Amino acid sequence: MKGILSKKIIFSAFVIFALPFFVGAQSLELKSSPSYPSPGEMVSVSVSSFGLDLNNSEISWYKDGKLESKGKGIKNFSFSIGENGNTIKSIAKINGGSLESSIKINSSSMDVLWEVVGGYEPPFYKGKIIPIKQSRIKVVAIPQIANSKGLVPSPETFVYSWQKDGSNFAGQSGYGKNSFLYSPGILDKQNSVRVSAAGLSRSLEKSVTITPGSSEVHFYEYSSAYGPLYNKAVKTDQNFNKRKINIIAEPYFIFTKNLKDSSLLTEWKVGGRVFATDFPNMIFLDVAKNVNSVDLNFRTNNKTELLQENSRPLRLNITANE
Repeated sequence: MKGILSKKIIFSAFVIFALPFFVGAQSLELKSSPSYPSPGEMVSVSVSSFGLDLNNSEISWYKDGKLESKGKGIKNFSFSIGENGNTIKSIAKINGGSLESSIKINSSSMDVLWEVVGGYEPPFYKGKIIPIKQSRIKVVAIPQIANSKGLVPSPETFVYSWQKDGSNFAGQSGYGKNSFLYSPGILDKQNSVRVSAAGLSRSLEKSVTITPGSSEVHFYEYSSAYGPLYNKAVKTDQNFNKRKINIIAEPYFIFTKNLKDSSLLTEWKVGGRVFATDFPNMIFLDVAKNVNSVDLNFRTNNKTELLQENSRPLRLNITANE
């Protein structure tokens, strides 16, 4: 009898001390979607609770310390993420008591840039070199993922996985390999390059589509006083009221950095015949008095690459009487 009484006393004491523990276990939990939003992207935050009836609670939502929304049973809050992320806090009040929880959401993004390596552009050209068949293209990934202190680590601290047109490139993937180099194939109309970057317990993925174009030849007059007059291209059938004319040809985007490269063939023709010049892309003309027009043709050919031959004709009309 005495032993039974002792057990009852012990059980009653357990109930008395356990009740406050379960009451104190009430808490709020915040979850955000998407997990890794980009700056400006809409984010949705939801609140849930163990042991608290949120449907009958007055819930307040704060963004960076400012009250944004308030009402009974408002368990979701949506907003546009800022460049440096946002701190979201939810406070639920019921029966005179209150619980609160906050979450820091860091914005994440990844820039994917590409450039042509080794393509030709004339001096002072400020545009982007267009890729052509068999040119070399470098794609670079720059993740913008902030750590817990809001700092963005160096791109070399992430692990990358590269794909081109659905095929994996394990040799160019791995830790710190944030660049990818390839050449458009002969039959490629466009290329899709996809990269994923993992780090700081996050993973980002982005793709870029690159469409190969064609090399272009443009003609300009060359002035002995000012050099190439790049401000105005020479068009076919253009009139010249003089007989000494200097023309420079610029073969944009061909795969070379130097027109004097031994693998590059340049050729001028005048009236269908090859015309020897001292410079690979310049021709100096002294048109005879009885000639009223001159037919030129400029051609380039990269002997080491297929499909990198280009040519363009040019007719000059001479209006000078002398």
